[in-house]
Amino acid sequence: MSRRYRTPAGQLVAALIVSAVFILIGLSVLSQPLHKVGAGGAVVAALAFAVGCVGAALRLTIDVTLTPDEISYRYNFRRRTIRWTSVESFRVGPAPGWGSWSCIVVEVRQRGGVRIPVVGSRRYVQRVLGEFEEYCAGLGTVPSTKG
Repeated sequence: MSRRYRTPAGQLVAALIVSAVFILIGLSVLSQPLHKVGAGGAVVAALAFAVGCVGAALRLTIDVTLTPDEISYRYNFRRRTIRWTSVESFRVGPAPGWGSWSCIVVEVRQRGGVRIPVVGSRRYVQRVLGEFEEYCAGLGTVPSTKG
């Protein structure tokens, strides 16, 4: 019995469109003869292509999985886990980066607040937080909710 959360479709589509623009710019410049774009243009095009590919891969690999033993999440290509026994509470907090997005912050014993990549509007994050609480109640573990 596990639950999995991925990037919401609205955020995913927007991020993939931006990544696709970088990839297309890079490919269009790289498809030109070198004497037209020059070495510097080719380097910038290759960087644009790489940024687009990495951006898409980062967005596509973000996930959070609730299992009976732990919260497992992947962010920036790294998988991390939080054992249920170390969870003290959940709360909604500001997401890392720019903008006014919210995320779920898990208060962990001896680690403090850990931001997991469930990011979106405050209303969306509060809904998912409610699902986290239901999952915990089903396990017999009920961390408190703050904020």
